[in-house]
Amino acid sequence: MIDLLVIGSGGAGLTAALHAHEAGLSVTVVTKTLPTQAQTCMAQGGINAALGNRGADSIEKHEADTLRAAHGLADPERVSRMCRQAPQAIAWLERIGVPFSRLDHAESPLQSIAQRRLGGASAKRACYVQDYTGLKILHTLYDRCIEAGIPFVTEHALLNLITLPSSVSAQHPSQVFGATFWEVQQGKVVTIEAKNTLIATGGFGALYHGHTTNSYGSTGDGIAAVLRAGGVLGGMEFVQFHPTALQDSAILISESARGEGGYLIDHRGERFTDELAPRDEVARAIFAQLRQGHHVRLDIRHLGREKIEALMPQELHLCRLHAGIDPIETPIPVMPVAHYTMGGIEVDTHHQIKGLSRCYAIGECAHAHIHGANRLGGNSLLEIITSGISVITHLIHQHTAPNPTAHTATQHSHDEAMIDKIFDKPNEVNFYHKRKVLGALMYRDVGIIRHQAAMHEAEIYLDEITAKLARMGIGDKAKANNQNLVEFLEFRNAILLAQCTLKSAIARQESRGAHYREDFPVERSDWQAHNYCKLGDKGVALCIP
Repeated sequence: MIDLLVIGSGGAGLTAALHAHEAGLSVTVVTKTLPTQAQTCMAQGGINAALGNRGADSIEKHEADTLRAAHGLADPERVSRMCRQAPQAIAWLERIGVPFSRLDHAESPLQSIAQRRLGGASAKRACYVQDYTGLKILHTLYDRCIEAGIPFVTEHALLNLITLPSSVSAQHPSQVFGATFWEVQQGKVVTIEAKNTLIATGGFGALYHGHTTNSYGSTGDGIAAVLRAGGVLGGMEFVQFHPTALQDSAILISESARGEGGYLIDHRGERFTDELAPRDEVARAIFAQLRQGHHVRLDIRHLGREKIEALMPQELHLCRLHAGIDPIETPIPVMPVAHYTMGGIEVDTHHQIKGLSRCYAIGECAHAHIHGANRLGGNSLLEIITSGISVITHLIHQHTAPNPTAHTATQHSHDEAMIDKIFDKPNEVNFYHKRKVLGALMYRDVGIIRHQAAMHEAEIYLDEITAKLARMGIGDKAKANNQNLVEFLEFRNAILLAQCTLKSAIARQESRGAHYREDFPVERSDWQAHNYCKLGDKGVALCIP
């Protein structure tokens, strides 16, 4: 039995895997697709750290900006720990080979790292690699993992966690000893046992299908598996909408474009908002223009060809490829779309999942009480690196686990039966159509601006979709390389998390950060608390953990 099973191959999972390996633990990384396809590559603008390179910044300012963006729902102690670890995290990334953009005439490698200001920040704090920051970090981490000989198991879709129920009391956490997966290539259920399990599977932004910067596979598989295993989810109503995605394709246009001085202009060609305000404010300002039937464009022409080609080559390429325009000559048509999910698996200060022992969660899938109601731009990459390091620091001191063989066999048999049932089901209702309709519905009714009546209508429709799941199946009956089956499993997870998101959003009768209610437009002090979800006999329910 391996010491650590890492589920997910984004920046959080690979950082943890590297540190676990260096600590002498046996570790295996399992991923649904291929390692470098993780959502980490979508964090283009930069990674925050108060390095002092630009004079006006400090760790205290970083903490204050993060807490301000969180609107009272972040834990100051956890935020402080992350911000204080940031310079060391950048130093570690620099040592392992991340090719940060540089300043001239610096006394040390760390002081030479270039920084830009992102939305909500009070200083130029985001270290960057042109506009490829997350991608370059991910590739560097993967290279170091390969060099270290860390095993990767690819094309394995997570099914369920293997749990050993507590023999002490109903309130005592169940122990987790690995997980079951659908092995895509051969088409079979496989089990991987581990003394400790780390969930690093990312968020659930694909719930907003067609209206998100996320890949279609970002369906919160790890979050749903934890919910089924008895874990608790928190903050599910808080979904961040990135202000600038290409209008017709939802392809992300990085915040680096605004960080370098780009303007947001209305149909008259006039600026109408502070481009570097927190993301929720900018997204609502753009959405208000779109509601009136006006177009919004991101104008970077004044930055000049040389600067755009040097610092934003990816945005240049994406605009030319997906919009057929050259942003050096023409403003970019943009709209806000779902980008990042602040809510997720409830974890303690050591990243251990509440309600489950020997199981941890880090990165976007975790509700670590750092981002609160609205994540500060540049903090997502920082969180995955710092949490990936700190979770291993805690884990290496844990005791040896017993052998859960009987429970492994039970979970394996259960999941084989579940998969067989899917193959036997009639394919009377097209789940692909429902996925598309649900994405549009969530964007319209549980999106940037929300209202009780609209959300209740969405809840009714979601209940109808859930009721029709029994009549939804797959057309492809082959076991091997069946993407149809994987997407059906993802759809079921998305439905489960949509219920959590809706119930949490309806319950929060105020506006706070990314959760904006037209019918309750004021932030209320009595709502400075979290909503939590748990799965019971009657489905998803709000609860107090």
